[in-house]
Amino acid sequence: MDPAKYNFRFIALKFAYLGQRYNGLEHANGNLTPLPTVEEEVWKALRKTRLIFPTDMEGDEDNLNSRGARRKNEPFTLSWEGCDYSKAGRTDRGVSAFGQVIGIKVRSARPKRKDTGPVQDSDVIMDNTDEASELDEGAVDEKWDDIANELPYVGLLNKNLPEDIRVLAWCPHPPEDFDARFSCRERHYKYFFTQPAFSPTPGPLGFASRGNNGSPRYREGWLDTDAMREAAKYFEGVHDFRNFCKVDTSKQIENFKRIIYRADIELLDPKRSPLGYVTRPEFQALEPPADDVTGASQTSFPAGSQVYVFTLQGSAFLWHQVRHMVGILFLVGQGLESPSVVRDLLDISKNPRRPTYEMASDAPLVLWDCIFPEKDSNNREDALEWVYAGDSRQIKSQFTKGGGKFGIGGVVEDLWSVWRQRKVDEILAGALLDPNRECEYEIDSTCHKPGQLKIFGCFMALNRTDSVETPSRPLPTSPCSVDVLGRPQQPLVLLQRPPQGRIAPRTP
Repeated sequence: MDPAKYNFRFIALKFAYLGQRYNGLEHANGNLTPLPTVEEEVWKALRKTRLIFPTDMEGDEDNLNSRGARRKNEPFTLSWEGCDYSKAGRTDRGVSAFGQVIGIKVRSARPKRKDTGPVQDSDVIMDNTDEASELDEGAVDEKWDDIANELPYVGLLNKNLPEDIRVLAWCPHPPEDFDARFSCRERHYKYFFTQPAFSPTPGPLGFASRGNNGSPRYREGWLDTDAMREAAKYFEGVHDFRNFCKVDTSKQIENFKRIIYRADIELLDPKRSPLGYVTRPEFQALEPPADDVTGASQTSFPAGSQVYVFTLQGSAFLWHQVRHMVGILFLVGQGLESPSVVRDLLDISKNPRRPTYEMASDAPLVLWDCIFPEKDSNNREDALEWVYAGDSRQIKSQFTKGGGKFGIGGVVEDLWSVWRQRKVDEILAGALLDPNRECEYEIDSTCHKPGQLKIFGCFMALNRTDSVETPSRPLPTSPCSVDVLGRPQQPLVLLQRPPQGRIAPRTP
């Protein structure tokens, strides 16, 4: 395909991805990664659909299919040369995004102005040629619709992307100087966690003293969300976040001040998420009676387990900043630190260097949205015109199933398939943990050794000082005797105490 025969236009794309199968968003040529990057998959889809033609890869279309395959033990090479490419946010390995944005120049379906042939020396012929060209171009402009007649970018790309990467919308008219990174004035993050955070510790040990706050309010395993909310509010405003990030020495960052517009801990409403839309009248299993205009006869949505979300809105963020913020909030929620620890860590005069603590896991973190307000305005609302998947202006046939995002050209069917696969995994894992199964704590007469406890068919040694009703687990000992701020700490407290599977951050 000869790119010289086509018009090109600069657009913005909004897309979402689940990050667990990817080595982050950003791709680095020559860097061999165990998993593909999101950029790699997006680039391959753009190339396969012939939407981009990197200038340093001209004439390489014949090898496109072979280049699209990722070879083992060989780094993947891509190029954005000549594509005016930019991205709003860089997510790390395992982190998801539901509102990632890129700016890029792509092939357009707009007819290219016909070549009028060689220009002769006559001034009269020159004038006539210019006039004919203007008329021809004007006729094309008069018939051309920038959205209805354009290539269906969303559909084209989604057909060539993995099922866990979906283009949600495209913007036909970004501002002239648009750059997805520098034009983005606000980014929204969400971090999801469960309540209880991990299997609660049974018996008196669940209320053993931890941290410097005396007797804990909640049993170990349950989080004090009120204390976490109080701590989160200290983040709001303009602060120096050097104690809440991982310093990238290669970039030599000197300014660690960032603006946080909102930080809060919220309970996720099971009626709204996930799949809250299926509770609406038009999605009911049975057709409502003709006289039921309010949907009052709708069966109530079953309540699910408690899930909380840390909602964060800010101008920009440092490397691993959100995960470090969440890591401290989890220490507060477990009673290992008081809410004021956030205020103390933000005070650089008192704590000029970041203390040692683990950041939170990557999987529950989502780049929720990227906001592009009008330039030189104090408005924080997104000013870009987005054409979302299933927009009626780009549906060529009126005889399609459904409509909009739920119909042909939409993304709901594909996303439902992804959700269902993971929901089955959740159901099976939950069934394995179900305490109502016929597996209770009991002393089994068939134990190979006296004084052993049988749990789900597995043997566990009993501590002689404990009763059968409160089986013991070995308590880890702290390798240090101070907390994150260097204050004396009780020896039973360990910042990384919960093993894998609990909320204690794991080392990536």
